[in-house]
Amino acid sequence: MKLGPLLRKRREQSGVTLKEMSERSKLKRTIIQIIETGEFLNLPNPKHAKLLILEYTRALNLNGHELIERYKDELPTKKEVIETRHKSQNDAFQYLRKSLITLGAIILSLFVVWFILLQIGADGNLFTKKPIYDAVSSEGAIVKNQKEEVQSETNIEFVGLDGNTLVYNIETSEPISFSFHSKNTLINLTDNLNTGYVYDTISEGQYDINDDATELLFAVEDATSMNITINNIQLNPEDRSDKKTVFYQFNIERK
Repeated sequence: MKLGPLLRKRREQSGVTLKEMSERSKLKRTIIQIIETGEFLNLPNPKHAKLLILEYTRALNLNGHELIERYKDELPTKKEVIETRHKSQNDAFQYLRKSLITLGAIILSLFVVWFILLQIGADGNLFTKKPIYDAVSSEGAIVKNQKEEVQSETNIEFVGLDGNTLVYNIETSEPISFSFHSKNTLINLTDNLNTGYVYDTISEGQYDINDDATELLFAVEDATSMNITINNIQLNPEDRSDKKTVFYQFNIERK
């Protein structure tokens, strides 16, 4: 029997419903159903398959590490994860391409209408030019534009909790430095460009994030003592509540 159906059988033998399992594991019902089918590539982020299985098995008092080792051939390989992400990105690109083509057609249509109205107005003297302000003062002094100095800064906003995922928005004009400190635990830090910064059991680390990344994903097996700092801004540990296995999603907007 494969891992997914085996886990489902153990849950049903324990008399635990999907609703109860979701409450115990803090995993979404859809995530639990994907795990129980064994279609791990259908997870929102297949890289987190091991951590999700550990959280599932912990709720049933099963030895998750032993099951992962026994069924490791069924778990997504790095190559499969990359191919799945590329397919997802390609689908997103095709959707964006169609949307941009549609938007371009709308803009072109509006431009044509505007140009026709402009011609009609010019022929009928409907439009007259009026100066809004003088570029030169009454004393002959040239009016200068004052440019405000832009200061580099980073703002981090906690959006909310989605199941076991803490969602943050990062707005910054600076390079991103990501660091953490905790007791020894399994860590996984990646971005939307398939950059793998770390996947190991460690207690602390500091990493410079790719300047082109727009999304940062951070998974922690045991977050009870986790402290995260981004560009010298420390996240509030109370955001994660009492959850143990935690997934962080950082949406990055460059100024």
